[in-house]
Amino acid sequence: MDHPKIAIIYLSYNPRPYIDRVVKSISKTTYKKEQLEFIVVDNPHPEFGGAGEFLKEKLLPLSGGELPRVKIIENKENLGFARGNNVGIKYAIDNGFDYVFLHNQDGFMGLDCLDRMINLFKMEPNAGTVQPMVMLYPEVSKINTSGNRYHFLGFGYCGDYKKKLEDFKQPGGRQGMQSSGIKIGYASGSAMMVRASLLKKYGILDEDLEMYHEDLELGLRLKSKGFDNFLVSSAKFYHEYEFSRNKDKYYLMERNRQMVILMYYKWRTLFLFMPMFVLVEVGLILYSLVSGWYKEKFRAIGYWLCIKNWKNVMKKRKEVQKNRRITDLKLLELATAEIKFEGVDNFILKYIGNPVMKGYFWVAKRLIFW
Repeated sequence: MDHPKIAIIYLSYNPRPYIDRVVKSISKTTYKKEQLEFIVVDNPHPEFGGAGEFLKEKLLPLSGGELPRVKIIENKENLGFARGNNVGIKYAIDNGFDYVFLHNQDGFMGLDCLDRMINLFKMEPNAGTVQPMVMLYPEVSKINTSGNRYHFLGFGYCGDYKKKLEDFKQPGGRQGMQSSGIKIGYASGSAMMVRASLLKKYGILDEDLEMYHEDLELGLRLKSKGFDNFLVSSAKFYHEYEFSRNKDKYYLMERNRQMVILMYYKWRTLFLFMPMFVLVEVGLILYSLVSGWYKEKFRAIGYWLCIKNWKNVMKKRKEVQKNRRITDLKLLELATAEIKFEGVDNFILKYIGNPVMKGYFWVAKRLIFW
């Protein structure tokens, strides 16, 4: 099938500043519009309210013409990122779409973005998720993420953040853009295509994670089943990205990374990583006290004091471990031991934390044979 059916899922909570760019990009896509559907899920925001009527007036007159067919789903309440996207994903699965493309509200696609990602899926039958090269906007010469990095202690962050595109190098030192895929830690939820069949078989986004690291969890879930995550560097997506300083973000990121590693590592791996995990936890507590987000850090620690939460995560872990098809060594093949991201870089991390973690991980990987 030259043009499989793609559901573009656009989760919105304040679309007004961005929707014109989105409409323009989708209207000019080189992909066959008859095989697309633009599924807009309106997540009413406490501050901005619902945008359902605005979206209907803006999009429905263009449905099936300038735009592909448009479907607008109005949530009664703000469901957050994972639950909100799942509304669109369920619709796509129920209506027989072959692929799902998660499209952040503050981004827009390059003209042939969809074609290039679909071509990668055709070339790589083992591909589970694919992301384009996500560029910053309006700094379109700089990278937002060239594929997200997965740290062995559960941290997830953008790869090559703010690096100039001209300086991007393929594995092996090759420069320039390629249509072939590059295996990555996991695909960014800001612009991620997934086989609908895999979502139907192995599950949609984990709603317990709410937001942050839900894309990491999905990437590891598919990886544990034997599928890979890819970047297509020649496909482009432009993202008006800002590293949020919302303190609640720190709670979710800390809690979620711990949930993910607890679900996916075997007990032997968790035991092996435990000394470094404890050391990093102490460092994070001290850093949170200095940086002013200690309440969120202690809230994340407090999450594990509830037996109900433990039972829930252990239930997920049991399911993951029962159905996995690869070893931990394979799971960790693309994991990194350093955190290199502009938004969290500092002297101690650069000159003490990263070198220590890098050395520890180097030794640990040579001990893992399971």
